[in-house]
Amino acid sequence: MVGRKYMLPASLVISAISSLLGILPLVFIWLIIREFLNPTSETSQTIIDTYAWWAVGTAVAGIAIYFLALCISHLAAFRVEVEMRKQSMEKIVSFPLGFFDNNTCGRIRKIHGVEARVRGNAARGLRPPPLDPRKRPSRSFPRPRRAAF
Repeated sequence: MVGRKYMLPASLVISAISSLLGILPLVFIWLIIREFLNPTSETSQTIIDTYAWWAVGTAVAGIAIYFLALCISHLAAFRVEVEMRKQSMEKIVSFPLGFFDNNTCGRIRKIHGVEARVRGNAARGLRPPPLDPRKRPSRSFPRPRRAAF
């Protein structure tokens, strides 16, 4: 992901621009209503038409730009997923051959899944699961007690 490290920040900026464009149709509708409710000025049909077309145009542009931001962020996420899968498979391939004789296919698959989750959780700042599947994570909060009736 060397050449594509700016995809996620770019998608965030484009999404923010899309949010701003999503607000503009409401502003133009407010301007149309203000033209109708302002008794001192003469209501011009061309001004109202212009505001209406601007409202439609900014709404469509906001949707299109949001779609672009979603495409870019999904491409970045898929690139990260592929890189995580490559790294975990490189680690599994580097195990000694005796490891594969002593462990079943299901255990190897479980190790691969744990490795992928550890990297994904570390990227999100969450607590990683234990690497030994026999150990259960401790509860961070106590169990609720049953009420005695």
